[in-house]
Amino acid sequence: MTRTESGVPDARDTAEAAWEPGRRFVLRVAGLPVETVHGLRCPGTRRWADAVLDEEERLAAEGALLGDLLHALVGATAAPGDGDGDAGVRRALLDLRRRIFNNRLPADPDAAVRLVAGLDREAGERTARWLRGRARLAELTAEGAELLDGELRESRGALRRVLAEER
Repeated sequence: MTRTESGVPDARDTAEAAWEPGRRFVLRVAGLPVETVHGLRCPGTRRWADAVLDEEERLAAEGALLGDLLHALVGATAAPGDGDGDAGVRRALLDLRRRIFNNRLPADPDAAVRLVAGLDREAGERTARWLRGRARLAELTAEGAELLDGELRESRGALRRVLAEER
Protein backbone atom coordinates (compact mmCIF):
# COMPACT_ATOMS: atom_id res chain seq x y z
CA MET A 1 0.00 0.00 0.00
CA THR A 2 1.26 3.49 -0.82
CA ARG A 3 1.35 6.10 1.92
CA THR A 4 0.43 9.64 0.89
CA GLU A 5 1.00 12.95 2.58
CA SER A 6 -1.99 15.23 3.00
CA GLY A 7 0.05 18.42 2.77
CA VAL A 8 -1.53 19.64 6.01
CA PRO A 9 1.04 20.13 8.77
CA ASP A 10 0.73 17.96 11.81
CA ALA A 11 -0.63 19.86 14.81
CA ARG A 12 2.72 19.30 16.55
CA ASP A 13 4.54 21.06 13.71
CA THR A 14 2.33 24.14 13.29
CA ALA A 15 4.55 26.31 15.45
CA GLU A 16 7.50 25.54 13.15
CA ALA A 17 5.67 25.35 9.83
CA ALA A 18 5.26 28.31 7.52
CA TRP A 19 3.32 28.11 4.29
CA GLU A 20 4.66 29.60 1.08
CA PRO A 21 3.65 29.15 -2.56
CA GLY A 22 5.71 26.70 -4.62
CA ARG A 23 8.84 27.95 -6.36
CA ARG A 24 7.77 27.26 -9.95
CA PHE A 25 4.20 26.02 -10.23
CA VAL A 26 0.83 26.94 -8.84
CA LEU A 27 -2.43 25.07 -9.30
CA ARG A 28 -5.74 26.92 -9.40
CA VAL A 29 -8.07 24.59 -7.55
CA ALA A 30 -11.21 26.70 -7.30
CA GLY A 31 -12.71 29.89 -6.04
CA LEU A 32 -10.76 32.50 -7.97
CA PRO A 33 -11.84 34.02 -11.25
CA VAL A 34 -9.57 33.13 -14.14
CA GLU A 35 -8.69 36.83 -14.61
CA THR A 36 -6.81 36.60 -11.32
CA VAL A 37 -4.10 34.50 -12.94
CA HIS A 38 -3.32 37.01 -15.71
CA GLY A 39 -0.68 38.56 -13.46
CA LEU A 40 0.95 35.16 -13.07
CA ARG A 41 1.77 34.77 -16.74
CA CYS A 42 5.25 35.21 -18.17
CA PRO A 43 4.54 36.62 -21.66
CA GLY A 44 8.10 37.77 -22.33
CA THR A 45 9.46 34.33 -21.50
CA ARG A 46 6.88 32.71 -23.76
CA ARG A 47 7.85 35.00 -26.65
CA TRP A 48 11.52 34.25 -25.94
CA ALA A 49 10.88 30.48 -25.92
CA ASP A 50 8.94 30.72 -29.18
CA ALA A 51 11.80 32.68 -30.75
CA VAL A 52 14.36 30.10 -29.58
CA LEU A 53 12.29 27.20 -30.90
CA ASP A 54 11.70 28.94 -34.23
CA GLU A 55 15.40 29.68 -34.63
CA GLU A 56 16.36 26.10 -33.68
CA GLU A 57 13.92 24.77 -36.26
CA ARG A 58 15.22 27.14 -38.94
CA LEU A 59 18.84 26.25 -38.18
CA ALA A 60 18.05 22.53 -38.24
CA ALA A 61 16.49 22.82 -41.70
CA GLU A 62 19.30 25.01 -43.01
CA GLY A 63 21.86 22.74 -41.34
CA ALA A 64 20.45 19.66 -43.08
CA LEU A 65 20.92 21.31 -46.47
CA LEU A 66 24.38 22.51 -45.49
CA GLY A 67 25.24 19.01 -44.29
CA ASP A 68 24.44 17.68 -47.76
CA LEU A 69 26.77 20.25 -49.32
CA LEU A 70 29.52 19.35 -46.86
CA HIS A 71 28.95 15.65 -47.57
CA ALA A 72 29.64 16.32 -51.24
CA LEU A 73 32.80 18.22 -50.32
CA VAL A 74 33.96 15.37 -48.09
CA GLY A 75 33.40 12.99 -50.98
CA ALA A 76 35.45 15.23 -53.25
CA THR A 77 38.47 15.12 -50.92
CA ALA A 78 40.87 12.21 -51.08
CA ALA A 79 40.13 9.28 -48.83
CA PRO A 80 42.67 8.50 -46.10
CA GLY A 81 45.63 6.63 -47.55
CA ASP A 82 45.35 8.12 -51.04
CA GLY A 83 48.45 10.17 -50.38
CA ASP A 84 47.06 13.47 -51.66
CA GLY A 85 47.51 15.20 -48.32
CA ASP A 86 43.78 15.92 -47.99
CA ALA A 87 43.32 13.76 -44.88
CA GLY A 88 43.41 16.81 -42.57
CA VAL A 89 40.92 18.67 -44.77
CA ARG A 90 38.66 15.62 -44.85
CA ARG A 91 38.76 15.24 -41.05
CA ALA A 92 38.03 18.96 -40.58
CA LEU A 93 35.07 18.77 -42.99
CA LEU A 94 33.70 15.67 -41.26
CA ASP A 95 34.06 17.37 -37.86
CA LEU A 96 32.29 20.50 -39.12
CA ARG A 97 29.50 18.45 -40.69
CA ARG A 98 29.00 16.56 -37.41
CA ARG A 99 28.91 19.79 -35.43
CA ILE A 100 26.35 21.33 -37.76
CA PHE A 101 24.25 18.15 -37.61
CA ASN A 102 24.39 18.30 -33.79
CA ASN A 103 23.65 22.06 -33.82
CA ARG A 104 26.98 22.99 -32.21
CA LEU A 105 29.41 25.74 -33.09
CA PRO A 106 32.93 24.73 -34.13
CA ALA A 107 35.83 25.86 -31.95
CA ASP A 108 36.99 28.30 -34.65
CA PRO A 109 34.07 29.39 -36.85
CA ASP A 110 36.25 31.65 -39.01
CA ALA A 111 38.62 28.78 -39.81
CA ALA A 112 35.63 26.59 -40.69
CA VAL A 113 34.34 29.22 -43.14
CA ARG A 114 37.79 29.61 -44.70
CA LEU A 115 38.12 25.83 -45.10
CA VAL A 116 34.75 25.43 -46.81
CA ALA A 117 35.03 28.61 -48.90
CA GLY A 118 38.41 27.43 -50.15
CA LEU A 119 36.70 24.38 -51.62
CA ASP A 120 33.35 25.87 -52.70
CA ARG A 121 32.50 29.58 -52.47
CA GLU A 122 28.71 29.07 -52.26
CA ALA A 123 29.07 26.42 -49.56
CA GLY A 124 31.40 28.79 -47.71
CA GLU A 125 28.77 31.55 -47.79
CA ARG A 126 26.08 29.17 -46.56
CA THR A 127 28.39 27.92 -43.81
CA ALA A 128 29.08 31.51 -42.71
CA ARG A 129 25.34 32.28 -42.69
CA TRP A 130 24.56 29.16 -40.62
CA LEU A 131 27.37 29.92 -38.16
CA ARG A 132 26.14 33.52 -37.71
CA GLY A 133 22.63 32.21 -37.08
CA ARG A 134 23.92 29.66 -34.60
CA ALA A 135 25.91 32.33 -32.75
CA ARG A 136 22.75 34.47 -32.56
CA LEU A 137 20.87 31.46 -31.18
CA ALA A 138 23.50 31.04 -28.46
CA GLU A 139 23.10 34.71 -27.50
CA LEU A 140 19.31 34.44 -27.55
CA THR A 141 19.39 31.30 -25.42
CA ALA A 142 21.64 32.98 -22.86
CA GLU A 143 19.10 35.81 -22.44
CA GLY A 144 16.40 33.41 -21.27
CA ALA A 145 17.51 32.74 -17.69
CA GLU A 146 17.54 36.42 -16.73
CA LEU A 147 14.21 37.04 -18.43
CA LEU A 148 12.58 34.05 -16.71
CA ASP A 149 13.99 35.03 -13.31
CA GLY A 150 12.56 38.54 -13.65
CA GLU A 151 9.14 37.37 -14.76
CA LEU A 152 9.00 34.68 -12.08
CA ARG A 153 9.80 37.31 -9.47
CA GLU A 154 6.96 39.49 -10.80
CA SER A 155 4.47 36.62 -11.00
CA ARG A 156 5.33 35.40 -7.50
CA GLY A 157 4.72 38.91 -6.20
CA ALA A 158 1.36 38.95 -7.98
CA LEU A 159 0.54 35.54 -6.51
CA ARG A 160 1.41 36.68 -3.01
CA ARG A 161 -0.85 39.73 -3.43
CA VAL A 162 -3.71 37.51 -4.62
CA LEU A 163 -3.19 35.10 -1.74
CA ALA A 164 -3.21 37.98 0.74
CA GLU A 165 -6.63 39.23 -0.47
CA GLU A 166 -9.70 38.33 1.55
CA ARG A 167 -12.03 36.13 -0.47
